[in-house]
Amino acid sequence: MQTIITILLTVLIFGFLIFIHEFGHFIVAKICDVKVNEFALGMGPKIFSFKKGETQYSLRALPIGGYVSMEGENEDSDDPRSFKSKHPLKRIAICSAGVIMNFILGLLIAISLVAAINTDAMISTTISKVITPEGTVSKLKEGDKILSISGYKINVGEDITFGISRSDPTGKTELIELETEFVVIRDGKKIKLEGVKPFVRVEDENGEKEDRYAFYVKPEKKTVLNVIKHGFFEAVSYVRTTVLGLCDLVTGRVGIDSLGGVVKIGQVVGEASKLGLENVFYIMALISVNLGVMNLIPIPALDGGRIVLLCYELFFKKPINKKVEEVLIGASMLALIALMILVTFKDIISIF
Repeated sequence: MQTIITILLTVLIFGFLIFIHEFGHFIVAKICDVKVNEFALGMGPKIFSFKKGETQYSLRALPIGGYVSMEGENEDSDDPRSFKSKHPLKRIAICSAGVIMNFILGLLIAISLVAAINTDAMISTTISKVITPEGTVSKLKEGDKILSISGYKINVGEDITFGISRSDPTGKTELIELETEFVVIRDGKKIKLEGVKPFVRVEDENGEKEDRYAFYVKPEKKTVLNVIKHGFFEAVSYVRTTVLGLCDLVTGRVGIDSLGGVVKIGQVVGEASKLGLENVFYIMALISVNLGVMNLIPIPALDGGRIVLLCYELFFKKPINKKVEEVLIGASMLALIALMILVTFKDIISIF
């Protein structure tokens, strides 16, 4: 039963995020007076469709994407409302709209989650207490305001955990052995603390050893403005997490085995569903922002690549050679499909 729930939730989440993304393209195309021939959710054979006005609305069999088919987007057209007849800035706006909608959705969910937390206080970035086991001295002090950890800017308390994790992106180092760099404001001065150990080993009530944070932070009063601030920076954190993950992959800081596809995401959604609806919405916000960031990568088959090509046209007052564009888009599309198959295969193998 849990497997069925996981599959349904994953399909619903992806379907909704794809709809939001494509709706962004669709609505801005309409605003720019571009003729939209089809608005499709999914790929492959049609399950059903209907036509309203000039646009065909379709639901297709494979829930792995969607598209907005505009007149003259990929072919020559004499229609004055064709995509290519519009000014490059309008076309850039249309191509950017899907990504923007994903970011807006991630932001709204983040703010809603912060507002829904059943506490009267937020997490600040100022240290209220430092745990120092007998015989040790902490480099952190009460009253320190944390500015960055491992070079990762700390805007709100929720950033602290990820900042600490940046000292070991592989997650293989034992917590008690972690060392990282803190930049703090202390007595009005900005200072750098190197070799900080953010965890201590203590005994719990049963006499068992466990690793805990070596410091606590002060609470911050929960107000409307604070909710918006924390929600905003939570969404910013989603973006930074995705970008840093991509940079780590490119630089070799983490291996390709850290990549996950639809199957892996389904597993994460399944685990989140066991912990409650709040966690499912958190995963939805994270995926939405991930989708936005990934689509901004300057690969011709993605929105980011299309935007780069349009910027070229805007700057040089002429479009890139049509055959070159077709080759770039086709080659990058094949590469993306191959990567998708590879990652999905890896995810399936890891299950067994």
